[in-house]
Amino acid sequence: MSARRLPNLDMTRRWGGDVPIAERVLHSLGAHPSFAEALLGDLAEERARRSKEVGSVSAELWYIREALRAVPHLLLNALRHGGAPGRARAMVALMAVAAVPALATLALLRDPPPARLVVDGQGGGEEGIVLNSRHPIQLAMRALDEEGRTLPRAQVNYQWVGGMELPVTSSGIVTCTGRGDAEVRASVGAVQTTLLIRCRPVKALYTDSWLQLVAGESVQRLGLWAIGPDSSAVTLLAGDIHVGDTAIAALSGRGIRPRAPGHTVIITRIGDAETITGVSVYELVPSFEGLRTDQRFVIAPVRVARGETIRWPLPSGQFWLVYRRASETEPIPRLSVQGPVMCMPDFAPNVDFVDCLVRGAGASITITHPGSTSSAIAGRLALGRQEDR
Repeated sequence: MSARRLPNLDMTRRWGGDVPIAERVLHSLGAHPSFAEALLGDLAEERARRSKEVGSVSAELWYIREALRAVPHLLLNALRHGGAPGRARAMVALMAVAAVPALATLALLRDPPPARLVVDGQGGGEEGIVLNSRHPIQLAMRALDEEGRTLPRAQVNYQWVGGMELPVTSSGIVTCTGRGDAEVRASVGAVQTTLLIRCRPVKALYTDSWLQLVAGESVQRLGLWAIGPDSSAVTLLAGDIHVGDTAIAALSGRGIRPRAPGHTVIITRIGDAETITGVSVYELVPSFEGLRTDQRFVIAPVRVARGETIRWPLPSGQFWLVYRRASETEPIPRLSVQGPVMCMPDFAPNVDFVDCLVRGAGASITITHPGSTSSAIAGRLALGRQEDR
């Protein structure tokens, strides 16, 4: 297969007569004749040699590259030897050469016209954009072209158009001064969309203070209550929930999934309020018998019949004990500790959580039916060891 020959780009092609085109151009700009002839002659000779050795296509490409590299030197020579007219023509040529990359860069940087606007972040559909803060908030919109690509340099303009009066700047900073709904128009050129802004300021936020979960069991919903500046409940909420250690527990929809034994925290931020929830995830064990030192968070099932007592050994160290009833109506059994152990506060009918310190072997806990009911009592006893200091 023969190589395809490129179109002839010979800069020494003649326009009648014996003077090459390239020399005519350089002479018109004012370049010294001997300089132009010597430079172009050397290029032509080298191209002829390369054409024989590496082929005409490679030789032509080399010639074009070297000719372009020589352009600045030729124009500078024209500035020195062309007189006032030549210098003027050379300056025009230099400006034209410099304008080419600048115009190409501008063409590449120019964004195509936007086709649509979308909300960047929480949805802006029928439910609108929920804002729970009374501080200024920056709305975030993205302009997209017809192929769905983001146009980062598009400037979105905003304007309040209806509903509750809402302070909004042209750059999209809004401030919810009270409870209500407002409409804001976002536009880029001829493309525009209307946003529903739902102001629901939150003054105080409340969540469960402590979740006690069992590894591998089902997701538990996180209790969440918000109060507005007028002390009424706020049910439209948009914020952030962060789990400190996702190896222990993870978000699953609007609930928490227990993953592995341990203790972590959940930080909930909505509007200007923030709460912290402790999360303990326990390993399910049959009893406290034979616990290993690496089993720091365990929970064991408890079932005692009337007149029955369960006795389990306690490990050394500092830990908490908490009894979890099977239901709110179940009574709490009588709990007591024996041996080299101190717990605060003391167990009582209305106390189901204590901190304990065991200083030696032989400590234990007994679980006894209270005798207030004839039926058996069912629940769980959890143990969480404190970090060694």
